[in-house]
Amino acid sequence: MYATWCGPCQIMATQLKQVAQELGSSLRVVKMDSDKYSQQASTLRVQGLPTLILFHGSTGQEIHRIEGAMMKDSLIQALQKYI
Repeated sequence: MYATWCGPCQIMATQLKQVAQELGSSLRVVKMDSDKYSQQASTLRVQGLPTLILFHGSTGQEIHRIEGAMMKDSLIQALQKYI
């Protein structure tokens, strides 16, 4: 979840593109604008931006959540134990 007006979200956009390129098919990165999709943000209990939620591919169950901006290497390190 992100917002167009959110500075850390803009930083994360670049980092997420790099993560998606490096991890390839082991995960899918999807951006959702919290202003446009406020009901989904509420359902997902998003309290801060950016919020990254990792869902299990076959069950759709949330398995990990990160709030706040992270650089590519830290983000990959945090995600690799789940993918």
